[in-house]
Amino acid sequence: MLISFSLSHTHTCPRAGTLASAGWSGAPHHTHSSAINLLVSGEKRWWIVPPREAIFSRKHVAAWLEEDLPELRAEDRPLECVQRAGDLFYVPDDWGHAAVNLEDDIFGFTMELTDRRATLANLGANDCPQANSTT
Repeated sequence: MLISFSLSHTHTCPRAGTLASAGWSGAPHHTHSSAINLLVSGEKRWWIVPPREAIFSRKHVAAWLEEDLPELRAEDRPLECVQRAGDLFYVPDDWGHAAVNLEDDIFGFTMELTDRRATLANLGANDCPQANSTT
């Protein structure tokens, strides 16, 4: 479950949220602006591809792992890594990625940087309505 408080991509405030999930839950292939993901507990496996190879999918990542990944040639496979508790994972602008939680009781924080030039300047700023949100 991702509990998120966010604004549209045209706003300069970051989209942020907490992540609490069970094992084998995850996100199918997708893209968005740059994001950072801090994992506090558990392990998560990521697949990431450059923008020219990015896709959007509705297929659950576990089904993609079982059905599609084995069919890919080695040179066509996405980059892959495991994020462990305490690791910060950065996803660059428009890079395609998918992730699956490898353990129960995953907990972490995520922040999508909607405008790289203005995000840091606006963190906690009074003009960001979500900066003081308790939702």
